[in-house]
Parts: sequence; structure tokens; C-alpha cells
Amino acid sequence: MNCIAVVRNSASGRGRTAAAWDAFREECDAIGLPIHHVATTAPGSAEGQARELAGEFSVVAAAGGDGTLSEVANGLLGTKASLGLVPLGTGNDFARALGIGTDVRLAAQTLAYGDPFDCDVCRWTLADGTTRIALNVCGSGFDARVADRINRGIRGLAGTPAYLAAVFLELMSHRPAQFEVLADGVPQSAQAMLCSIANSQSYGGGMKVAPKASLEDGLLDLVLVRAVGKFRFLTQFPKVFSGAHLDLPEVHFQTVRQVRISSEPPTPVLADGEVVGMTPVVYQVVPKALSVLRPATSA
Repeated sequence: MNCIAVVRNSASGRGRTAAAWDAFREECDAIGLPIHHVATTAPGSAEGQARELAGEFSVVAAAGGDGTLSEVANGLLGTKASLGLVPLGTGNDFARALGIGTDVRLAAQTLAYGDPFDCDVCRWTLADGTTRIALNVCGSGFDARVADRINRGIRGLAGTPAYLAAVFLELMSHRPAQFEVLADGVPQSAQAMLCSIANSQSYGGGMKVAPKASLEDGLLDLVLVRAVGKFRFLTQFPKVFSGAHLDLPEVHFQTVRQVRISSEPPTPVLADGEVVGMTPVVYQVVPKALSVLRPATSA
């Protein structure tokens, strides 16, 4: 069995994460899967580490959350290596999309026996020319501000409870912005809470912001939530966990290949759980850009 390279987020090292890592290593040993493990050395280092490993290994896996996964994916773009993952984060939303979820033993089996497929990615470009890819969900507005709160820490909370607390805290002070959207050349304007661009279905630990999204359709899903009152937003928010929010009159949904988002005032831009800049931003789907491993159909 070929050796697999694993880039592990060195900040993920205590509590449940450490136990999950140990369970992953135990499963690798049980199925005879050799792994070459390297730890990240600094924020952002996983990209360069992955690119270097791609020259030696046919599979490079990201062990961490969606942010670590995004770094490794950017490092593998344009190489011949396939992307694998070991879900050690709090949300693990891309792992959910692949059918792995939080099952680290299944993750090990997928690295050994999984099926590679050509996965679409979302390329985002800021006004200063910064450009990278995202695998999961990007967004501007309320959701990006919520993510920023989470990344700064919610005392005593983690995972979905932290996200819900951040939603409530942000809602108390949030003001809608005027969004200008140019979707496949067609302009639209709306005062809105947020505008999400999704390659995959969920973020925030299972919130299905784009329940119809596919990793293989050559399209991105645009979800625009128009401005509503705080009470209306709070009472309807739980529908995002089932994807039923798409039926609400204040929610606009469409599929796009390219979209430019600007807003007044400028709003934060979210990409795979990280705030990366401010609007304006351009998103473009890159079909079949990255080989990704998912569980074998017989698994």
C-alpha cells in the first residue's frame, strides 16, 4: 500500500482533536496504511508544505478543519496529487459533503481505498489582485462577520453552539448593506443581510446554506438574503439547518459560473471559514480543477 502524506494543523492538539487523531492513527495501523506526517509550522504554512509533498506523494491529506483543508487544496492545485482529508476541525463541512463527516476511521479507509473524483473549486479574487481557491462556501456580509467573531473566540463555547452564539451577538448590531451583484453578466441590486457563494452545501457545522450545491456540476450556488427585521431573521434562521430557507420570499437563489459582489459599505469576505478581505470580490467556478478522494462506493 502506497504511503500517504498528511499535513496536520499543529494548533489542533488537545481534547477531542487529540483523541480523534489517535483514532485515525490506530485505523491506519490496523489497515496497514503507512503515512508520512508533517505538522504545520505557522498560519498559512500548509499550502507550501502540501505543494512540496505533492512532488513525492500521490495523495496529500489535510488533517484539521476547513481552513487547513483550504490551504492544502491551494497547495495541490495544478499538481498531480489527490487531496484527502482527516476531519479534525469544529465544522468539518467539506468532510460532510464527501460522506466522511467526523468519522476519522472512515477517513483513514478513504485514504487507503477511496475513489478519486474531479472536484470543482471556487476561485475568488479581491480588488488588490489577491486570488485563491475555496472548496466549500464563500460569503460577504452577516455570515462573514459571524465567522470573524468565532475566529476571535466565544468564551466557553465551540462548534455549533459557538456559531449560534455568534449569530445572536452579531444580529444585535448588524446593519444590512447595499449589495450590487453581477451574476454571469446580469446585474441586480438589493439591500441584503448576506450574499453566499457556495461550491458545497453547508458551513458552520452543518448549516445547509446551499442545499442544492454539487461539487461536480460546474456551477456555483448564489444565495442572497435580503434585509429583514431582527425578529424575522432570528425566527426563520433555524430553517438553514434543513435548507428550507430557500423557500422564504426574502431569499434569492440562482446558479452562476461567475459573479462579482460589491457593497456599500464594504463588507468582509469569507472563504472556507476565514475572513480574507473586503468587498468587492469576484468568484468564478473552475470545473474539475482538483482530484479529491471520497469514500469508495463499497465502503
